[in-house]
Amino acid sequence: MNDSAAAMSFGGTSTDLDNRQIWLIVGGLMVGMFLQGLDTLLIVTALPTIAGELGGLDRISWALTVYLLTQTASVPLWGKLGDIWGRKRLYQFAVVLFAVTSVLCALAQNVDQLIAARAIRGVAGGGLLVLPFAIVGDIVPARRRARYQGAMGANVAVATLLGPLLGGFFVDHASWRYAFLVGVPPAGLALWSTRQLRLPSSRISRVGVDFTGAGIVVTVSVSLLLLVTWGGRRFSWASPQTLGLAVLSMALLAVLVAWERHAEDPIVPLHLFKIKGFPLLMSAAFFSGIAMQAPWTVMPIFLQLITGASATSSGLLLLPLIISISIASFVGGHLMSRSGRCKMVIVTGMILATCGFSFYLLLDRHSSRLQTSLFMTVTGCGLGLIIQPLVVVTQAMAPQRELGAATSVVSFFRQLGQAFGTAIALAVFAGRLVTHLRSNLSASTYSALDDDVRTGSPKAVERLEFVVRDPVTLSFARALHDTFVAVIPFAVIGLAMFALIPRVHLHDEERSFIDVLEPAP
Repeated sequence: MNDSAAAMSFGGTSTDLDNRQIWLIVGGLMVGMFLQGLDTLLIVTALPTIAGELGGLDRISWALTVYLLTQTASVPLWGKLGDIWGRKRLYQFAVVLFAVTSVLCALAQNVDQLIAARAIRGVAGGGLLVLPFAIVGDIVPARRRARYQGAMGANVAVATLLGPLLGGFFVDHASWRYAFLVGVPPAGLALWSTRQLRLPSSRISRVGVDFTGAGIVVTVSVSLLLLVTWGGRRFSWASPQTLGLAVLSMALLAVLVAWERHAEDPIVPLHLFKIKGFPLLMSAAFFSGIAMQAPWTVMPIFLQLITGASATSSGLLLLPLIISISIASFVGGHLMSRSGRCKMVIVTGMILATCGFSFYLLLDRHSSRLQTSLFMTVTGCGLGLIIQPLVVVTQAMAPQRELGAATSVVSFFRQLGQAFGTAIALAVFAGRLVTHLRSNLSASTYSALDDDVRTGSPKAVERLEFVVRDPVTLSFARALHDTFVAVIPFAVIGLAMFALIPRVHLHDEERSFIDVLEPAP
């Protein structure tokens, strides 16, 4: 049986728009997506400085984690609301909310205020993550969709990796507060660019929104992330607190499944998981999300503390990763658009990414920047071939009437994986760092270390005398190595699951939507 006969063939959607009009719409959506991607790791390079200015050193990591948490938890709700109420106004609301929270983050006077503003910002980020892909699914057929969503994926990848560069630049040359205000002008451009966009008025349902299901999703996400964030750090893995969180998480998952089975219009349509290959694809999205996020979280630490790069330079040194993800995302979208097949693209991408993660194990204090760049390039090529094909395949599998819900489900699993990846990376790094510091320093020297040194403040480490600084940086290098080791199993599991999904063939079934563009005023 040839590939076409063996492949699963799914429908798509189309519009009467020409290529120029579609790119105009996609360009406007990409502005909002750029904001979301930029904020994902914006404060990674600025965390030590923010902690020093605002205090709350023991809670500062939540300023990063809470964004991923609320973004992940809100994704299913954005997707379902888009299916019911329409996506244009929701998208514009998400842009406005993101701009408002930009100002709130910049004005934060203590860590608690910053965490609260970042939590609301994550909710807005969830809308900017899922709604643009669903909008493109409304106006472009499945096979052509890969081309546009490849560009959108490259846009998000560039923004995500520019975040640490931008944060480091403002830390070095002005104030970390300006890094948040940078997002305000593009938010205005995103609103202006979508003023003429008009999507089909038909909706799949007029029933009430499943807010109960959404609340359970949020609670499950919080309990799971608290489990991986606190386990092994604040509490031992065998402690009553950790075991209690594990039991609570499993119980809440069971409650969610039971509720969604009987909900009139569920926030997570469980029948999607009856589609052949859909559960595997969602699992692969989760595990690949863990694998791709963990190295991003700790790589700025490696570049600043181990190679001696400044906050700005560490962002610049991520350019090979940015460029390779962007190029690979464009190439992957083009290949899928021409052939209609995407399983090979995804599997190839995961193989490259897994190889790249494995190469990270070779990094140490003596690694050259050329070697680091080559390893990041291999990783970036792999990630670029994964990020958007996930969305394209999911949309191709799902019924058109539930395009938003399906897009939100895959985004939820991937974002949940990325949130887990951040929490796991920070937990493993912090735990192993303590172990290596105790091993490489005398008890009295370890006790005398400042908290800024233990949390990885580059300036604090630089101020140490050489006799202390050398074993401290060695401890950081070994802790980072252990963190990279922890990533490999998740990448291998993700690769195995991608290899097992059925072939999915995209095609150009045409269904016209009217009034996609409003007349210009």
